[in-house]
Amino acid sequence: MNNLKKQVLSAAVAASTVLSLIPAASAAIPADVKGTRYEEPVQILAALEIMVGDENGEFRLDDTIIRSEVAKLAIHTMGLEDAAESSKGQTIFYDVPTDHWANGYINLAVSQGIIEGDGDGNFRPNDPITYAEAMTIMVQATGYTISAEQNGGYPHGFVKVGTSNGLAKNVQGSTYDEISRGNVAYLATNALEVPLMEQTGFGSDGRYEITDKTLLKDRLKVTKGTGQVTAIENTSLTGSSKLSENQVEIDEKLFETAYNMNDLLGYNVEYYVKEENANSAIILAMPLKNQNSDLKISSDLFSKLTKKNGNDAVEYFKDENSSKTTIAEIAPDAVLIFNGKRADMDTSLIDMSDKSGTLTLLDTNKDNKYDIAFVRSYENIVVDTVSATKISDKYSDTTLRLDENVDFTLLKGLEEIKLSDLKEYDVLSVYASLDKDLYEIAVTTKTVEGKVTNKNGDGLLINNERYKVAPNYTNTITVGSEGVFHLDIDNKIAAVDASTTLSSNYGYLTRAYYLQNEDKANFRIFTMDNKEVTFDGNDKIKFNGKSGVKAEEVVKTINGEGETEKQLVTYTINSANKLSAIDTATDNTATGEVISDKFTKNYVLEDAKYSKSLSKLGNVRIDEKTVIFDVQDSTDEYAIRDMSVLEDKQKYNAIVYDMTDNYTAKAIVLTNAQFSATASAPLAVVKEVTSAANEEDEQTDLLIALVNGEEVSLYAESENVLVKGEGKLEKGDLIQYKTNSKDEIVSVRILQDINDKETESIKTPDEDLVTVYGRVTRKFSSSLNVSVNDEADANYNVPEEAKIYVVDTTKSKNNVTVGDMSDIQIYDEEDGNRVFLKIYEDVVKEIVVIK
Repeated sequence: MNNLKKQVLSAAVAASTVLSLIPAASAAIPADVKGTRYEEPVQILAALEIMVGDENGEFRLDDTIIRSEVAKLAIHTMGLEDAAESSKGQTIFYDVPTDHWANGYINLAVSQGIIEGDGDGNFRPNDPITYAEAMTIMVQATGYTISAEQNGGYPHGFVKVGTSNGLAKNVQGSTYDEISRGNVAYLATNALEVPLMEQTGFGSDGRYEITDKTLLKDRLKVTKGTGQVTAIENTSLTGSSKLSENQVEIDEKLFETAYNMNDLLGYNVEYYVKEENANSAIILAMPLKNQNSDLKISSDLFSKLTKKNGNDAVEYFKDENSSKTTIAEIAPDAVLIFNGKRADMDTSLIDMSDKSGTLTLLDTNKDNKYDIAFVRSYENIVVDTVSATKISDKYSDTTLRLDENVDFTLLKGLEEIKLSDLKEYDVLSVYASLDKDLYEIAVTTKTVEGKVTNKNGDGLLINNERYKVAPNYTNTITVGSEGVFHLDIDNKIAAVDASTTLSSNYGYLTRAYYLQNEDKANFRIFTMDNKEVTFDGNDKIKFNGKSGVKAEEVVKTINGEGETEKQLVTYTINSANKLSAIDTATDNTATGEVISDKFTKNYVLEDAKYSKSLSKLGNVRIDEKTVIFDVQDSTDEYAIRDMSVLEDKQKYNAIVYDMTDNYTAKAIVLTNAQFSATASAPLAVVKEVTSAANEEDEQTDLLIALVNGEEVSLYAESENVLVKGEGKLEKGDLIQYKTNSKDEIVSVRILQDINDKETESIKTPDEDLVTVYGRVTRKFSSSLNVSVNDEADANYNVPEEAKIYVVDTTKSKNNVTVGDMSDIQIYDEEDGNRVFLKIYEDVVKEIVVIK
């Protein structure tokens, strides 16, 4: 981008992008200007850097304006802002010292003869300026001082001349009234195109003539034109386009632009071109008044396609409260722009009854038929996961792929963002061209948190506001549903996160009972803290969403006619450490449907195989947030697990709770878990098993072993883990183990019992795991020949990274050590030396020499 473009882009607040979702021209209009009568002059002055907003970007158009501000505005209007910088440093007026922000502007304005002080040596820079004073400055800035003097001078002569020259057009005020900022904007804009008066004769022939020069054209080097925008980047009114970003064609003439003008395609516009250093660019374009008639119809207000005068037409409601429809006629040769690219006219594409978005119709020739139709149709994607080039949807199997072959823009408000900026639950309203080559994506993060208190045909009432549900969200939302509701670009509910309000304090209820003599209820719950706790109940408990239920009634409902059914619940403990709320799961196992705002039992899985690569148990996802209750016959064996205990390809019985829309379980109860070490787990050579107290001061066993060539010490989860038969593991036993999230051993797989050191064997504990225990018959630099039970030799390659250990039962101490290749010897019957090989996926991982 050349320097001119950079300057104008900043000046015009052109934070627009290549998207036409947010019209660039309207995006440059400050909020306190849009919709007022001052829109046009403010846009022009902002583009020319003559008038800018305050530190908040506001123009405060109804406020008065002070004398120093008008001095600066006049200097900019005359194109003398650079000269103002070199005019700093003088003190012409007592009240305008050298460090005053407007010192240079005021000094230059005085030297140009367009402004003066009060006659007492002061300028009064902070005083509001009057209508007559402001008019006088602009009359002098355009060269008409002599004419004004001839008409009576200040104030009436200047007001008279300014009015006759067109300076007063749209300017409201009286001679001595203070003038507002908005009216000064009109005054300055009018001054830009007043023909300048210049002195053409000097001395005795002091003549003044009105020229064809203007401040706009000759001082600011800006020309003005009109025409129709016929092409932009990506498309044109006649077909494709080869224009680059920030280029347009107006009446088929190519222009560079200082900001994006895609939203003006098809419109008849007035445009301003600035010349600077042999470069030119359009700094502002605005639809021409009375030369465009446009009609914007949202999909909610679209009724149907119809006919009028033999032409295609659309029937629509003017607003949400209208009961009658209006018909808009479409010209027979109308052009269709669908999501940013021209397409062949097809009435099905302008039928908004099955779409989300807007249909904008444009009449550019004032024949009451719309000759251009713009369809902005989007589909929502709610972010579940994001990778470098892909976005997966939370509510469907849709994956949006955005790689280097796709032209796409991601816009959050007016800011262009990257894929890596996206977060879970961000709502993407995706506008895709028909050929899927162009994607314009609006990202919204707007939410409303609360409860649905009413539901009717007009939508859901949340916090006394009515919200419609977007088509992408198909789950049932009922009255009473609570959560965070995520909204799309049209403020429709596109996603619901009930996890923020739905209790996730899970517990496994083992018993509920009521003590009549003490008049209180007790609830025995195995908690997520891995402990079984008995809680006293409040006198009144919130039960399954209903408040004020007597504790005795809660117990009776849970127990029915018999004993307590052991089950997963959610519960709340108050500040008095009493159970104040409890929910039993809504049984939805018949359909498995997700109910995002209720504690739900979704599935009962039997023999469901776990896939480690997919993190799925059956068809249900498990992640690091999933709470896993391991429930065995005895409560002594209950435990809280994490996904690391699930072994690849092993089958489990499980009950799935609170499944999310992407089939991820928030909680599961395992009922037959036999946790085994994974086949890939490293070999552990036992050195010692001893009784010990763990970090929570609980009595358990401690394993000391060699693992990955180093000695490790690990606590067992309980005293019944590090066992074989009726006793504990022994020195020299070869095992694999599995740990929980606290790095405690929860299970072991015995690969070789040291007591069976005389028994040779080949075993397959798992389809990917083989163990060989036999005699070395030959040894090579990187392989061994091993015979098992005097069968034929087999050769095994020994990788350099294979770990080697020695278990020497002939020694009384230091008999379990890390070894190397030199410790492996050919079998000697007197020594009885054998080798144990652990082979995983056909590769020798560890070797143990046993003597």
